[in-house]
Amino acid sequence: MTTIHSRSHCRAAISLVETLAVVAIVGLLAMLLVSFSQSIRESAHTVSCANNLRQFGMAFQIYASDNDGYLPRTDTPRPGGVGTVVWPHHVAPYLGIDYSIVQTNVALARNTPFVCPAEKELVPSYNTYAINRQLREIGGAGDKAYIKLDAIRSPSRWVVLSDAYK
Repeated sequence: MTTIHSRSHCRAAISLVETLAVVAIVGLLAMLLVSFSQSIRESAHTVSCANNLRQFGMAFQIYASDNDGYLPRTDTPRPGGVGTVVWPHHVAPYLGIDYSIVQTNVALARNTPFVCPAEKELVPSYNTYAINRQLREIGGAGDKAYIKLDAIRSPSRWVVLSDAYK
């Protein structure tokens, strides 16, 4: 006589509680990942901004070297007396940049040291860094004064340029 043995196949089922626990853990991990990526992005912006300021520092030094030790003025009268040329026009050639093109093209401006990487909306001048206007007092004639590096006492205590973003 032949007997047929039936084997019962037991399937392990996942309960609703276990499923909810897995979904909660995955959600928590996703939240941590988003938070972590945001902090990495902010760190990258900080490093990029510091690099921009370093480039400006070198450009200011080279400009001063080419101009008998003088820093660029905060503004300079344009030829013909109409308007002024701001300091980025003087420094841009030392960075290998044509600033007049940067002023007319937002996409180009974003990829230059003149724009803080954290800036989301550009201002009309496409420059998010500011020169220290208190340095003009050293020259003695307000904004129109050229500032000689030798005239700055304790240069390590002065900030020449800063991030003016927010």
